[in-house]
Amino acid sequence: MAEYYCLVAGLTDYGFDSDRKSLDYTALREEIMETITKKDKAKLELLMGFYDIQNIVHFLAGRQETFTYLGNFSSRQITRIVSMFNLEENEEDSYDDKIKLPKYIQNVLRPILDKEWAEENEIDTTTPLEIRLYNEYYAYVAKKDKGFVREWCKADCNIRNISAAYKARQLGTDVTKYLIGKNVVNELIAVSQASDFGLKEEVPFIDQLIAVLSDDNISKKERDLDMLRINLIDEMNTFNYFNINFILGYYLKIAMIERWLNLDPKLGSEIFERIVKNLSKMDFTEKITE
Repeated sequence: MAEYYCLVAGLTDYGFDSDRKSLDYTALREEIMETITKKDKAKLELLMGFYDIQNIVHFLAGRQETFTYLGNFSSRQITRIVSMFNLEENEEDSYDDKIKLPKYIQNVLRPILDKEWAEENEIDTTTPLEIRLYNEYYAYVAKKDKGFVREWCKADCNIRNISAAYKARQLGTDVTKYLIGKNVVNELIAVSQASDFGLKEEVPFIDQLIAVLSDDNISKKERDLDMLRINLIDEMNTFNYFNINFILGYYLKIAMIERWLNLDPKLGSEIFERIVKNLSKMDFTEKITE
């Protein structure tokens, strides 16, 4: 596995301005892409695919102002992709060769562009489009990757599904139609009456997650969910100091910083300070000495 000593050293101060409240995400991505190997670049692009799905879902809902630069596609490209999903029955369109869509987007798009094919192959198009997009993405990651990206997506998907199930239980509604993926965790969520959904064996961090979800302070709850994610990333990268896994984890943390700086500068700065502390020059020096 390739080691990126210089790149990691640069990341400790990368994008930190005088007030530490903004980051140049585009420059960060370009610097990383220019440095890492082709194989590692594919891993980062796969990780970034989540933010493409997120952008597509938000644009479909008319929330263009929430666009994040952390995905593979530009805002203009996302607009073009969304236009494909929004075709009326009497309209026709062909695949845009200028936009090379990943398989997990193509698989959702094809039944929309080719209804005859969808009917012949009995493709289910009744599931909400948002769910289908995330289902395809997570399924593709599970099949394509065997390392950090797969491990992270599994953990993050569990957090999202359990959070949805916890809220559904409070409201007395059926959560099964909103769950992403088909796995043991979702099977237990659907039938268990236990406070932890019977997930102690399947989800190591279930106790911490349930404790966070039980907080009635919505803003604090969201903050603590991201802090839980940061802790999971650090655990996954306990012995990864300079390889692609460290960089992937760093990229995920930057994504969380962006979210909080946009939503709540004060809370965003708190998370920012914690991450900066973990990536201090002293920390780097000690690890490279090891």
